[in-house]
Amino acid sequence: MGVAATTLAASQSATLSSRRVRGDTRTPVATRSISPRRPPEATRAQANPFTGQVQSRDLVEQRVEEKLQSCLQRELDEFMSELAIVQRRCQCLEESLTIAESQRVKARGMSTRLKERLQLFHDQNAENCRIAEMEIAKYTIDCDMLKHLQAAEGSFEAERDEAFRSGQKLEESLRELARDSETISDQEEQEAQTAKSQLADLMEASLSQAAKSEKNLQHTFPGSRFARGAVVPETFGLVCRR
Repeated sequence: MGVAATTLAASQSATLSSRRVRGDTRTPVATRSISPRRPPEATRAQANPFTGQVQSRDLVEQRVEEKLQSCLQRELDEFMSELAIVQRRCQCLEESLTIAESQRVKARGMSTRLKERLQLFHDQNAENCRIAEMEIAKYTIDCDMLKHLQAAEGSFEAERDEAFRSGQKLEESLRELARDSETISDQEEQEAQTAKSQLADLMEASLSQAAKSEKNLQHTFPGSRFARGAVVPETFGLVCRR
């Protein structure tokens, strides 16, 4: 009976604790400690107030114990069912915790990979910016060179146009000079022809005058060297004929 009383008290304490946790407002079953069975001489009769029958104290205690055990059994069944529910909830929570832990590990891995990719992206972006700056500097130099070449091309075109106009002027001057040369040549040729004709006329007149003078000398001084034709040399006649 002492062991049973101890077990009963522990069960009632657990039931009360579970009720406190659940916020149960039901009135707990009255607890009492079951004392050891008294010896037979200490037993005495007890009258039932409803039936008026006299019952022994052991029988009353036995019935009370049976009712108490049935109540305790129901409480124990409820407690066990609640314990099973709590265990299932704990199991679900453990599973959820396991899933959350795996997700946390996965999220940490994803975060690490994202950080690595972000760092790689930053490195690539820095490299691309450096290359872009180099290309921009190169294009700036090329643009400056192109502007210089365009300016030089403009000056060269102006010089070419000026040279073309100068060439046209020089060509016109050469044409005028050629025309002047042709005119001068024609004039010189005409003058030369006139001089030749005048010279020929003059030489013919001189020859005729010389012939007359020779005849006069022959008549005047016959037998002298003048009569032999020494006055007019032969070359003089050749020059006149030319």
